[in-house]
Amino acid sequence: IVEKEYNGRPELVLDLGCGTGKMTLELAKRGYDMTGIDYSPEMLDVARENADLCGVSDKTLWLCQDMTDFELYGTVSAVISCLDSVNYLDSDGAEKFFSCCHLYLDPDGLLIFDINTEYKFENVYGENDFILENDTGEHLLAWSCGYDRSKKSCLFSLSLFSQNKNGTYTREDEQQTEYCHSDDFIRSTLEKCGFELLAVYGELSDTAPSPTSQRAHYVCRAIKG
Repeated sequence: IVEKEYNGRPELVLDLGCGTGKMTLELAKRGYDMTGIDYSPEMLDVARENADLCGVSDKTLWLCQDMTDFELYGTVSAVISCLDSVNYLDSDGAEKFFSCCHLYLDPDGLLIFDINTEYKFENVYGENDFILENDTGEHLLAWSCGYDRSKKSCLFSLSLFSQNKNGTYTREDEQQTEYCHSDDFIRSTLEKCGFELLAVYGELSDTAPSPTSQRAHYVCRAIKG
């Protein structure tokens, strides 16, 4: 949809909050020149290993930086940020993120990102608990949500149980926080930071999000000059 409707085929693409590079590598395999930025050196180590395994090391560059305050050698023609990375930023962080993206985008360059919707925070996360297990039973994730409606933030308490060779399990705990950003906030902040909003899509859809959509995808153009 993006290539057909908006800007042809981007030459250089930046993936912000790339993690282990799943999306970065998929695009590299399709011929894009990719730069992946993440704050975790451990995840970037995995991304580099995966790039070698996929045979696309020559088309990928990995940088350990903050997605709200990164530096590049030049501009890029498109920026992507997937898997609700923007939800991990509070309102100030989101504005810094959009401003930095605008700085390093070519004129008319595209910014494409997704967020978890207000509906998802209110009706799916809420105060709910989840148990996720892989097909082999070697890994089990206990996931507890605590959504603070007044602060528009959700605390995730995660416990990962991994099976050892002797049948015992190792437990790892961590906490994460996501922030709920309204569509009005996203639109006004994009405009403030110099973007034209081109379209908003529902998850796995080429139509606008419905009132019960759990994820929304934004396509924006950097206006310069």
